[in-house]
Parts: sequence; structure tokens; C-alpha cells
Amino acid sequence: MWISILFAGLAILSLVVIPDDFEYFVSDIPITRRFVSIFFVITATVSFFTQSNKQRKVQDNMRRKPRSTCMDGMKAITIDEYGDDVIRLTSNNPRPENLQDYELLIRVKASSINPIDIRISEGYGSRVFNKIRRGMNYPAGDGKEFPITLGRDCAGIVEAVGDKVKIFKPGQEIWGAIEVARPYGCLAELVVVKEHEISLKPKGLTFEQAASIPYVFLTTWSAIEGCISEKTAKGKRVLVLAGTGGIGTFAIQLFKAWGCYVTTTCSTTGIPLVEKLGADNVIDYRKQEFSEALKNEEKFDFILDTMGPKFYDSCFSVCKRSGRIVSLVSPVMLLTDKHGLILGGIRIFLKYLQLNLLRRLLGKRLSWGFFSANGRALKYIRKLVDSGKIQPVVEKSYSVEDFKSAFEHVSTGHSRGKTIITF
Repeated sequence: MWISILFAGLAILSLVVIPDDFEYFVSDIPITRRFVSIFFVITATVSFFTQSNKQRKVQDNMRRKPRSTCMDGMKAITIDEYGDDVIRLTSNNPRPENLQDYELLIRVKASSINPIDIRISEGYGSRVFNKIRRGMNYPAGDGKEFPITLGRDCAGIVEAVGDKVKIFKPGQEIWGAIEVARPYGCLAELVVVKEHEISLKPKGLTFEQAASIPYVFLTTWSAIEGCISEKTAKGKRVLVLAGTGGIGTFAIQLFKAWGCYVTTTCSTTGIPLVEKLGADNVIDYRKQEFSEALKNEEKFDFILDTMGPKFYDSCFSVCKRSGRIVSLVSPVMLLTDKHGLILGGIRIFLKYLQLNLLRRLLGKRLSWGFFSANGRALKYIRKLVDSGKIQPVVEKSYSVEDFKSAFEHVSTGHSRGKTIITF
């Protein structure tokens, strides 16, 4: 309902904000003010009927086979409220039981900590996530979503499968990542996943190594999909900001495996790591701002930004005409948290126009990338891992009992790869 209202509002807003003579061509198709408005109207209509049907199906499915729990407890890293210092380890979390048709129960051997886990504990995206949770028939809003188990990705062993699961069977080793809004995450001894969210684990990796890849890979994959691919990447110039982080260490390897010329940024101490991963050119951001360092060099075909709005102008300055910039730090959640779904959505749309309207005349485009679970993509990347073209970068590994040290390390923001929790 609210999503439909949002798109209807954007349709009206597009008529007010976009100039009468605005025209942009995509594959020789003219995009005009009227086209944008009609697009939002159609999207609002489709969204209304789609969401209504999905909600009925979810409710019917839940009535057919209700989710329940057994009395035995399990260890899990959870929060009972939003704020600072709210992450805790519990040993009596209910164990999931009665799987849905396409669900699997995974015994977690290792899970990674990602910055999104810390941000969720602080309340980031709570309005949007609670809206999604209610659509998934989970209690949400006014504190009903608690306790929330953190953790987005894991590696483990299949313990049980739903009635219609065909690809996997108990005893198989898997890796995967679940949707961000799910209230029952992977930092637990057991987690319920959907069949489309996982893939068989690479044979040559330990559970700790395997747990370091799914979330950062799928975040990168969602960002670059439609912009650059294995078929189109060879010889392209790519810039990856913050090359020593979880996403940076993975993205450098992926682009090199595809035949790109890769430039990245990091501090002085991180240079040996990114060079080992294959970076062709490294900018020490402590010595020089990257746009200044690159001003006399050839512009980039694709830029992956993991730093956010502060660096948007610098990214545009080193992006070539017809180039693409994808930022993984968007204002979407922050504006929605601050202004609500409707007003926040309008402000997001205005922000997007502000960033792109004039620059598109130069052929440059910035968009925001968001994580999406994708078992098929994990199957693809498993081949690159098995062939040795992608190596896991695990900085530190902690036992679940030492979770506080692990979260403190990630919260410093100066990672050299991934931080892992083992069970």
C-alpha cells in the first residue's frame, strides 16, 4: 500500500520537477518527462496488486504450515533494542523447527561480521526493514521485531530441508547469505535459509574462509550487474575505493579475473595487501586525494564507491563520458529513517535527480547498489574460487564467546579483509 502511494507521489513530483524539454536517450529510446510520469503510475499500479497478492500468499502459507520453535536453546548473537552497546550473546535462543516448503535448516560453522550488522544494531533502516518484515509475516514495529539475530552470511552444514527442496540434502556443506531484513540472522548455531539464497561451498575452502565471501560478493554483484560483466569487462579501467575493506579486497580480485585494469585507494599500510590481490595502481589516500592523484590519467569506465556522498564529486571528476559510478553508501535508509516512507521517498528521488540530471548530459551516471541474496551468483563465483582466481581474505577469526572483541574490531572501520565468528 505505502509503496504504491510512494510511486504515485513520484509520478506527480516528476511532472513538477522535470523540465518540459527534458529528453534522454537509452538505446535510441527517448525518455521524456511524460515517459517518467507514466512509468511511475504503472509501477504504482503493479506494486499495489503485486503486494496484495504476495501478502495473501504469505498469510495462506503461514496458516498451512505455521513456523514454531522447540524448547531447546542455542547460542546466538542478538539485540533486544537499538542503540550503542546493545549486542549480546544468548545461549537460550529458540531453535527453529517446522520448515516451510523451500527452506533449509543450516548448522552454522562460521559467519562473518559486516558493517551492516553494527548499523542494524543502531537502528539503521528500521522503518524500511520493519515494513519488509511485516510483509514476510514477521512481527515488527514498536519493538515487536526483537530479538533480532545479527549476521548476513555463513558457511555450514545442511541439517534439514523443507518438503519441496530438491537441490540440497542433509549433510552437504553450503555457503550463502540471507536478505538483510530477516530478523533471524546467521550469527547463531542454527539458521533457516531459503533454497535460492545458498549454494554448495567451494571444496578447497575451510568454513571460516567460505564465510568471508558471500555477503561482500553479492553486494558487489548487485552493484555491478547491468554495468559491467565478464563478457564486457576485458580492458576496462576500474576504480575501487577503499581496497582493503571486505568489499574492496573481493572486488579487486573479481575485476582482475575479468581482465580489467584496476586502480584502488587505501592507506600506506594497506598497499602490500592490495598489490598482492592484483591492483595495477594504488593511491595512498593519506598522501593525496585520489581525484588529484588521477587528474592527468585516463578516466575510468566504472567506479565502485564504498565511501559515500563525500566522494561523489571526486568520482564524477575521474569518470569518463558514458562511464558508470555505483555507490554502496546511499542516502535511502537514512532519509527514510528520518522522514518516513513517503516524504523520505520523495527526498530520495530529488537527491537522485540532483546527482544525475546535469551530469547525464555528459554521459556520466551514478546509481546506488544494494545487497540481494542470490544462490545462482554464488554458484558462479564458486568456480572462480575453485580455480584460484578468487582468494578469501580473512583478517581475524574469533570464537562466538569472544564476540565483543570481534565487533569492536569491525567497528574501528580499518579492516584488512573480513572478520569471522566460529561456532
